[in-house]
Amino acid sequence: MVHRRKRGWFPEILTLDKDCFKGPIDIAFVFDASSSVWNVNFTKAQKFVTSFIDPFYIGPHNVRVGIMMYADKVYTEPKDVYYFINNQNKADVDSFIANLEWHAGLRTETGLGIQFMRENIMSEARTGVRKICIVITDGESQDSKKTAAEAKLARDAGIQMMAVGVSKSVNENELNRIAGDPSQVYIVETYDELDQIKEDLFGKACEKVSSYYELRTDLHSVKLLRTTYLFSRCQAITIFVLIFTVSSYYEYRTYLHSVKLLRTSYLSSQCQAITNFVLIFTVSSYYELRTYLHGVKLLRSSYLSSQCQAIKNFVLISTVSSYNELISTKFVLA
Repeated sequence: MVHRRKRGWFPEILTLDKDCFKGPIDIAFVFDASSSVWNVNFTKAQKFVTSFIDPFYIGPHNVRVGIMMYADKVYTEPKDVYYFINNQNKADVDSFIANLEWHAGLRTETGLGIQFMRENIMSEARTGVRKICIVITDGESQDSKKTAAEAKLARDAGIQMMAVGVSKSVNENELNRIAGDPSQVYIVETYDELDQIKEDLFGKACEKVSSYYELRTDLHSVKLLRTTYLFSRCQAITIFVLIFTVSSYYEYRTYLHSVKLLRTSYLSSQCQAITNFVLIFTVSSYYELRTYLHGVKLLRSSYLSSQCQAIKNFVLISTVSSYNELISTKFVLA
């Protein structure tokens, strides 16, 4: 459902992952700087983004911020684009946003803006880090087909697209095509109302994955399961299950065919012979993957040394229908 701000209405704050504010996240803001926005409203958008990033820990190892503007073209001068490789600290980011200038472009080429974000900003994103793009626009783009196509390419690259429309007449269908999911779309009538959706945007940026749909969306970055139990004679072993980074389901499918997702890289002196492999399950389509996840055994310790006969670590996923059910699956010792 698209989020619309109404008088007297305040969005429900979703269940937040409080560690989210510390990152790591790479987040890019794409500003519409066309003539229809007007300078006073562009200034309000700047203040909104500054207030939005305020609770985040900005830094090279925490949350990194990218900023860009577009209208009839993408503005690529150093004063117009902030890359992930720029100085990532709160003061520098705030200063850059405050000094952005409204360009009053004659057209709204949102597709060009999204393309530049994907190819030039998110290309510097960190491996294994959640990638988010927030597009703020007041109107319909001149080339809606290109906008939809570029947004899909961005989503296929593992970027969570969020669309903020600011206008009574904003094209809701186009915003849906940008985000790929109506729940990632926010519509307000004026720039003065942007602050009213801020908490809800926090929720979407930081919510815990709570359903299979969201699990499917965030497979590129989420840690599906971590086993934290350490056997007394194998203190050094910590098994992480299914932590991987992919930018598309094609890449995910390919990755599963060719890579051992996990091998414990350190074994304690008393467990030298133990090697734990994550089973590689072969899927040929997303549908097959979805079906397979209901029954596959993701991890089994395939060899037990003579000194650790009692260890038998199984992490089982059996008939899970949601992420909550997945994370409730217990670490079984036999």
